[in-house]
Formats: sequence, structure tokens, C-alpha cells
Amino acid sequence: MGRSGKSGQSKPRSAKPKCTCGLEKEVGYSGDGVQYPVFSCPDCGPDKVNEWERWWNKYSDLWKEPSNWEEKKHHVSCMVGFMCAKFHEFYGHPYKFSFRSPVPFKDKAFTMARRILALFSGDALRAANYVKWAFHFKVRNRNYPITSFGFFASEKFVLEYEHARVRSATLRRSTPLPEDFLSWCRDNEAEVFELQELSTWNDLNGLVTHVKCYDSDDVEGRVVTEAVRRSMLPAGPEYKKLEE
Repeated sequence: MGRSGKSGQSKPRSAKPKCTCGLEKEVGYSGDGVQYPVFSCPDCGPDKVNEWERWWNKYSDLWKEPSNWEEKKHHVSCMVGFMCAKFHEFYGHPYKFSFRSPVPFKDKAFTMARRILALFSGDALRAANYVKWAFHFKVRNRNYPITSFGFFASEKFVLEYEHARVRSATLRRSTPLPEDFLSWCRDNEAEVFELQELSTWNDLNGLVTHVKCYDSDDVEGRVVTEAVRRSMLPAGPEYKKLEE
């Protein structure tokens, strides 16, 4: 037999948490740097313990200590505290939590923090960098309100971020060569600076072209060989071509 009652219907969720006496609690807001809910029963009075206040006072600043990002037990609190701080910085007013849950870790903001972390396989620092990127590139302007941290729990945005991250990591022709490599050249093959420009990856590509054209074991060839030894260029007959 199926369940009794009409299929597809559920009881309407109460707008506010209820006291143990059965009355709906009244809701106010408090907090410095964020707005968290404060609950009070019309008959029983204010909650003796406000879990939101306790969490905010104890955990909201965890993200400011770099070592906390390395501990899995702190990841969710670091993410929520960090997103609240970025929200306040961006909009100029504090983030306001929902009043629907009297317990922070069951609140939607914490659920969204877990979802964002999951999108980055638990890599909290990459998740935080993504949030910074999203504020900069996906929030249109300060007149565009974010009503929930669910805005950031977007697979589409994460894919865009990952593509942007790969592009930014790609060597450009104007990217300076590593200083330790240039130092080796100055100490061992200083003549190359008299014969060729050598400061960027484009210049190194020019040396590769020289070696291919003249196929000689001159100073340019020895510099390119050192670049190959350092894995700056792949071994073999075909050297890496920098992107246009």
C-alpha cells in the first residue's frame, strides 16, 4: 500500500523556529561584521544560549590564520568566515544569515561552503581563491546583490575559473626567464648576452631558432642545452613552442 495523504504534498515549513513550549520564536539580529539571528520566545524569553553568537565569536576569524586552512576540521568555518569578510569588503555592509536555523552548521550558508569545498575536492585554499575570483569577475557590481553563498556553488563558474587558472599559468612570450637560470648564464656563458637578447621566454625561443638553423655547438647551443637540462625545454629534437 502507498503512503496515506495526497502524493507530492508536504507540510509547510514554519517560517521561524519554535520554542519547546510550541510558540514561534521572535527573531532579531546582532553581530559585529555580520548579522546573525537572535531568538526569543514571547513567553519563555530569549534563548539562554545563542549558538550563532557562540560560533561567530569562536570561529569566524579562523580564516585569518594560514595554518587553519591546512586542517580539514576548520575548512567549513574558514570558508564561511572568509566569504562573510569578502562580502563585507565588497558591499560595505555585513552578510545577513538566514533565521531559519538556530544552529549554524545546519544553515544553508554552511551547506553551500561544504558544496564549494567539494567542487575543489576539499582543497580549501583553491576554493578560497575561487571565491575571490568570483567576486572580481562574476559579481557584476556593488549594485548586484548576492542573496546567498549558493551563488558561488556553481559548476559553470568553477569550470570558468579553472580555465582562467590554466591560462594564467601558461608561459607567455613576455614572461621573464627564471633568475637562477639567468644567473647560471652570467656565470658560465656570459658571452650569450653580448650576442643575443636573453631576458624573456621569447628570447629563449629565439636561441632555439638559432640552434635549429645553424646546428652548431656554440654558446647559444650550450645555453639551450642547459635549459633542456632544467626541464625548461623538453628533451629531444623538437623544442617547446611558446604560445602566440
